[in-house]
Amino acid sequence: MRDKIHGAVRRALEKELWSISKDLFRLRLKGKTKIEIDLEARKLSDLEQKIRCIFIEVKTLGGKSVLHDFYRAYGQYHFYKYCLAKKELDQDI
Repeated sequence: MRDKIHGAVRRALEKELWSISKDLFRLRLKGKTKIEIDLEARKLSDLEQKIRCIFIEVKTLGGKSVLHDFYRAYGQYHFYKYCLAKKELDQDI
C-alpha cells in the first residue's frame, strides 16, 4: 500500500532531474521472501560522469506513536540495506 505522500516524493525527485526507473522495486531473496521498495531513481552524476541509482522508501510518521513509527522505519531501512548488500547491487541506499 502506497504512503499518502508517495506522489509528492516522486514529483520532487523528478523536479530535481531524477528519472524514476521503477515505481516499485522488487527484490527476491532466498526462498519465497521478497521485499518491495517504493522507488528506484537514477541520475547522471555531473562530477563522476556516471549514473547514480538510489532507492527510496516513502514513510509518513504519524501513527499512534511517532517513536514506534521511527523504530519501524529505521529497522526497515537496515533490513533493506542488508538485503541489497547480499544481492551485491551497486546502488546507493
